Amino acid sequence: MSLQVYTYQNCPVSFDRKKTVMINASQMVKPFHSKRMNDFTSNKQTVAFVELLESKTGIPVLTIKHGGKSNGTWMHQKLALKFAAWLSPEFELWVFDRIEEILLASAPKPRAPRISNEDKIKEAFTILYGENQQLKAKIDRQVTLIRERNEQVRQLQQYNPARTVRLPSLAEIKQKIMLPPVPVVPQVQQVVATTPQVDTLKHLLGPRYTSKLAASTGLTTKQVARMVNKMDTSHKHWPQVLELAKRHKEALAQTSQVLNPATISSIDQLPY
Repeated sequence: MSLQVYTYQNCPVSFDRKKTVMINASQMVKPFHSKRMNDFTSNKQTVAFVELLESKTGIPVLTIKHGGKSNGTWMHQKLALKFAAWLSPEFELWVFDRIEEILLASAPKPRAPRISNEDKIKEAFTILYGENQQLKAKIDRQVTLIRERNEQVRQLQQYNPARTVRLPSLAEIKQKIMLPPVPVVPQVQQVVATTPQVDTLKHLLGPRYTSKLAASTGLTTKQVARMVNKMDTSHKHWPQVLELAKRHKEALAQTSQVLNPATISSIDQLPY
């Protein structure tokens, strides 16, 4: 029994919360000395109301209990409100407030909506897509700049019979080609970030670079190829790679070759 006791004009009034609220009518009438509960319960309108209410609820709405804290006559909350109104309008409002307070306290509290993993994934991909679009715009600007530079070199060669146009240095090429990695799925991030750089480096290293570097470093040709493909700048033999690229670049300058257009074309094929 979830019994709750409130006080009205220094008189305790017990409320019992089960499937419905039952109120101790014997206690309700005590502050009103001039009124008797029997006058209310024997009233024809009250009798008719009790019969109707019991037919609707299917439970007794007026019961008498003996002994203990539950001793007395108990009324269903709707009958008790009618009884309180018969006793006093102020008391009716007080009983109504107590019933409302009990019902609200026992009502289940609404749970905050839970965000599913699917919603979190969608939100993450939306953010990632926006970042990739920004990086794509930066890459497009870089590609346009490189194409303009190569067009300038081509035009200068047409007006330079001696073909002594200076090729861009390795540092200049790295500054134009080495772009920030696109933050995509980790499994493809390395490929997206290094493909144009590796193509440019291989072009600068020249044909049979794996055999040349294997001879100068003591590595196998497979180890050399893996170091170049991964752009492993922390490798102890990386300086030999740069040195070979520098020598071949100087040889290209003597024959007036320019940056391989295939390298520029490969940048357009980056996945977004």
